[in-house]
Amino acid sequence: PKQQDFQAELVGLKVVVLFNAWCEGDGVYLSDERERREYVLNSSGRIYAGSLLGMPWNLSLYQPDSLRAVMYLILNASLLDYDKFADPIQVSRELTALVNTQDENGLLVGRWDGDYSDGHAPTYWRGSGKILRQYFQSGGIPVEYGQCWVFSGVLLSCLRILGIPSRSVTNFSSAHDTNRNRTIDQYYDAEGDRIEYLSSGDDSVWNFHVWNEAYMARPDLPSGFGGWQALDATPQEESPQGGGYKLGPTSIKAVKEGQSLNYDTNF
Repeated sequence: PKQQDFQAELVGLKVVVLFNAWCEGDGVYLSDERERREYVLNSSGRIYAGSLLGMPWNLSLYQPDSLRAVMYLILNASLLDYDKFADPIQVSRELTALVNTQDENGLLVGRWDGDYSDGHAPTYWRGSGKILRQYFQSGGIPVEYGQCWVFSGVLLSCLRILGIPSRSVTNFSSAHDTNRNRTIDQYYDAEGDRIEYLSSGDDSVWNFHVWNEAYMARPDLPSGFGGWQALDATPQEESPQGGGYKLGPTSIKAVKEGQSLNYDTNF
């Protein structure tokens, strides 16, 4: 009954205060009007999931249940304190945990074993709307199933719905570094056999991976590290900074310069 009351309140919700990329005093202020229209207002695009052609993805920013689903996700499943709700750094970081179900009652279940008989295969989805609507209307039952491009598409919807400028990013031949030295080290002997004890243990190179970037100020970091920040909702490893399957926001500039700054830069 309590959950039903909460859903009813969200259905009747009249006013929601969002982040504002048009306001110079807001942490997500973006000065370029063309970029604001693209990274905040645009409700459709393409996600590149292993192909240069890309797939159409409908973000469903303006469907009634989309905002309700995001608010439900944050207010019902989040561990974030209310006083952090105005902070795009903390909200975006929490969303990377909430979009997956690895350690919280999140939105989307990941699956990679090929058996999707009790749900939908990740390739079924062509947008975030059905996922958000199903999650909200079911009272918070996680939706089955997703992989990296679906996690990215849904996180992108959640961020833009809340007013945070954001985009999806695809990397081909994507290195997965498990020991956080930012390299994939492989050693071979004169016979061409891999030297296991010298090589990077569980490091691997995926054929592609998809994540997100969001634009925001970073007053918690040294000057110059604001702007585009990496975020990843695909559950891979627990964050060494506070635990939980979450990643970011981490400054793109810090990554390129090899700086170890909040959050999860080494990963």
